[in-house]
Amino acid sequence: PLCEMLSASARGAAAALLVPSLHLRQVHAFLGLSPMPGRCRGLALTKSSKTRRGSQMGKATREWYDSARHLGATGLFESSVFGRFASIGSIRREKLILDQELVDLLEASGIHSQEYREQFNQLANRVCDAYRQGNCTTGLLGISRLEEKKLKTVINYQYQIDMCLSFKQSTNLATLFEDVIDQLEDDVRSVGISQQSFQDVVVHKGEYIYFEVTREPTKLLEKLYQMVRTYVLRDEYMGKGAKIAALGLLVNGKREEYEQACWCLKEIFARASMHNLTMVDTTKTPFFIVYTPNRNVFSTMLEVQKSIEGLDKRIDGVSEQLNELHDMLQPVLLRLNQKAS
Repeated sequence: PLCEMLSASARGAAAALLVPSLHLRQVHAFLGLSPMPGRCRGLALTKSSKTRRGSQMGKATREWYDSARHLGATGLFESSVFGRFASIGSIRREKLILDQELVDLLEASGIHSQEYREQFNQLANRVCDAYRQGNCTTGLLGISRLEEKKLKTVINYQYQIDMCLSFKQSTNLATLFEDVIDQLEDDVRSVGISQQSFQDVVVHKGEYIYFEVTREPTKLLEKLYQMVRTYVLRDEYMGKGAKIAALGLLVNGKREEYEQACWCLKEIFARASMHNLTMVDTTKTPFFIVYTPNRNVFSTMLEVQKSIEGLDKRIDGVSEQLNELHDMLQPVLLRLNQKAS
């Protein structure tokens, strides 16, 4: 009878006080209340993953994001980007396990050969020489070269890519990234042959976008090679005949490093055909370099601040529940005292 007089929130507070040995989450579950918030560590949420085989669907894992519940992001940057994807409804293709068929495709493409690696690095050297007439493995630019250990074609080896997604409805590319790009005019560069602007790209229902994220411009070539590899295996990743509406790199770091990375990548794409080097096809699919300086100390501090603010709100909520409980119990205690006297 007493519990019937109390609101749901007051019952939760009452149970926590009367049965202190119970975990607060157990109390909420027992009383049928809404789940407790997650701990203060960014988005500590769950995602469901399911792998489907077949040329039509592709062999990569399929992760359905249609709400924040399905996100596994833990940082401010990931929360901003994937939160937008989830609000629209998207399918992410992230992991691909090599089988014999995939190994054969890579070998036939030639991109995992020693010859390709050497040509790839030679092209980077020429671009660096053109940039400042010297060796750019040191100094501001500092782009590392493609290492042999990156060329793995072992069966059961797992490839993982950052942002390969399709959407359940058509949307503008600029809308997808509006939470992480400050100024489109300054923070987005187009490279390759396609002249389609970032603002004009429409990602139609079922089409894919594929972006890699690099925390530092020095890993630019490694990320570019990873994109070339994924492009070679695109039918296996996304399904036979799947269309990619946009390609690109999200780059962190200093502004001058971003500008240098843009210049180098433009030169690499321009010179790749001269060296007969396999690259992603930018004749119909635009390729963008996007400046997203979000992984820094300031952002980390901001995230901690938001977590603390969230904790304060939850504490205030518990205080309100206790006040409500006190108000509800006061008449009952008065009646009991009157009967006892």
